[in-house]
Amino acid sequence: MHVPSSEPQRGRPATLLSAALSALALTLTVATAQPATGQWELRACAPPQSLPFSDTDQAGYENRIIETLAEEMGARVTYEWVNFTEDLVNLHFAEGLCDVILGIPDGFEKGLNTLSYYTSPYVMVYRADSGLAIDSLDDPKLRSLRLGIHGAGTPPHVALSSRGLLANITRLYGGTAGSDDRLSVLVKAVAAGDIDVGFGWGPGTAYWADRASADLVVKPIEPQFEPPSTFQVQPMTMAVRREDSSLQALLNRALVARWDEVQAILAEYSVPVLEAPKPFAGDVIRPQVGTVVDVGIVLPVPTGGRTYFAAINDLTGIAALRGAQIAEGLIDSQEASTDVALVFHYATSPSPEAARRAAERLVLADGVDVLVGGVGKGQSDALAEVATQHGVLFLDVGSSDPAAARGEARWNVFHVAPSPEAYVTAMTRAVRERAGDQPLDWFVVRLDEPAGEELGRAAVNTLFDLGERVVDGMAVASGDPTFEGAFRRLAESGANAVMVLLPPTEQLVFMGGYRDRGGQAFLSPYPFDAAQTRNFLAASAEYGVAFDAPRVLAWETTLSDGRAGDFNRRFTSRFGQPADPTAWTTYEALMLVRRAAEKARTDAPRALADVFASGTPLRTAKGTLAFGPNHQLTGQTLYSVAINEDAKWGPTLSEQVAAAMLSRTMGPAAPPRQ
Repeated sequence: MHVPSSEPQRGRPATLLSAALSALALTLTVATAQPATGQWELRACAPPQSLPFSDTDQAGYENRIIETLAEEMGARVTYEWVNFTEDLVNLHFAEGLCDVILGIPDGFEKGLNTLSYYTSPYVMVYRADSGLAIDSLDDPKLRSLRLGIHGAGTPPHVALSSRGLLANITRLYGGTAGSDDRLSVLVKAVAAGDIDVGFGWGPGTAYWADRASADLVVKPIEPQFEPPSTFQVQPMTMAVRREDSSLQALLNRALVARWDEVQAILAEYSVPVLEAPKPFAGDVIRPQVGTVVDVGIVLPVPTGGRTYFAAINDLTGIAALRGAQIAEGLIDSQEASTDVALVFHYATSPSPEAARRAAERLVLADGVDVLVGGVGKGQSDALAEVATQHGVLFLDVGSSDPAAARGEARWNVFHVAPSPEAYVTAMTRAVRERAGDQPLDWFVVRLDEPAGEELGRAAVNTLFDLGERVVDGMAVASGDPTFEGAFRRLAESGANAVMVLLPPTEQLVFMGGYRDRGGQAFLSPYPFDAAQTRNFLAASAEYGVAFDAPRVLAWETTLSDGRAGDFNRRFTSRFGQPADPTAWTTYEALMLVRRAAEKARTDAPRALADVFASGTPLRTAKGTLAFGPNHQLTGQTLYSVAINEDAKWGPTLSEQVAAAMLSRTMGPAAPPRQ
């Protein structure tokens, strides 16, 4: 376990709180951790105008609780202010603009729930001077009264409907936006005599009843349960993204640590709660072996709903996660026969910013010694930056940032995914095999952005080193729908081979448009992570794009011999999906960490890095490899596959594997330029 020099005694994580949704109200964010206050960022989604829960002045009880928890965990709270609508999950939470939502009902399906930190009943409210004394929804007096409901479809609404009282409901209240006192409207209507009895959720109703212009009675609705499934109580939790189990565990332990303070804040805001014992978050059990290495695995695993930007990493992130799970199972099964163990801490990273926050949390709150990740644009750089700042090891398993963190070698950054130079060498070999003795004149097309420029430079230099001729090239804008300028310049150049250094979506558009215009040059698309998946190769077949273009992969799911076959069989039999390349790179990175720890006999990041930097031969599923002077895992075999244009894509493993066919296994390329 890596302990930063500035880190105080490891403590417990924290707790949070929150609340409602239209009929409930909504939400906020929370914390985690242990180091000195403010060392890492806890990014929370919260509604901006939802007192008593939260508002931009941080006057709600969720604001109070989150600050308490942040203090406990050593975090600093920042907010993503957003109302509780579908966009909260799809366009904010799942895109990585925040990492935790407060006030999520237990059973939230688009993330992971924490322990419930309070349960509040639905309540009825009426004027104290009304002469009413209602104790139950079955009171016959309700049939002659004017009723109001906060939130259509809520449990009180369902219960009143089942009793034939819909005609008595004179007004439905609700909404997700408005002024800070928008949740007080129902209570104000009761106080003003506009309705006789109001029904709402406990926290908002009780809070505003305390501040009403008349004395009001607030009572929990009875009966609290009616078969088959109507409950007049709501347990509340926090939500983190799917697979973000490290943050979930931190929050659960923090919740236990600050339980009494959270309950005191709830009481201060008059939140009616059902009495509940202090929960138990479970003991942290460490392996009882000589060397324990804590590994933080940061991957863009999808979380519910639709996303615009994060979706490009869904398949590669899932494959990487599954590769990590295969490695975890193997390493855990070997623990009894060795004095080295790995403890796995999983975090999700829909964006580079989310990756950076997750990495800081893993280092400072969980004390990880090694970070593994880098799948998705910008994520390698984000993780390398955090790892270098805090003195831990980082193993880069992604190819989507081909130039990221690969310049001057850092002592702590090592690349398991093939280098741009290795990919370009393999791409060139695959085209040369088709061209035979025909001379090749290359045209290089790339994105007009810094990362595209770096990749273009690496590609041109590699082509030069291979003795190839580059006649021209062009930088294009991301999302160009036609590429007309590039097509004209390509035609004018006289090139007969095109290196397509564009992201996956642009690759399809460019190559399809070029062939539609009668272009005959050999096409060689760069193997970004997403472009190596069977799904993407099947999409090329579906859209009829460049069947003749060879595709280079870092891993091939049909390998059946030796360690490669063992990995593929474990993966495909467990998940029923092809083993896409990020599955192998992530799996291998974790296996390499274990082998380094066995040799170093310590969890110290520098000692583990020294094993890798020494050029020690390492057994992998691709044979015995080693990290070179530039910290690239050199000597890797790569694979050229052909798209199967006759394959029918479907849900079965055999249908998905058949989307492409292995055409050539290519031995190690020359070392990359120094």
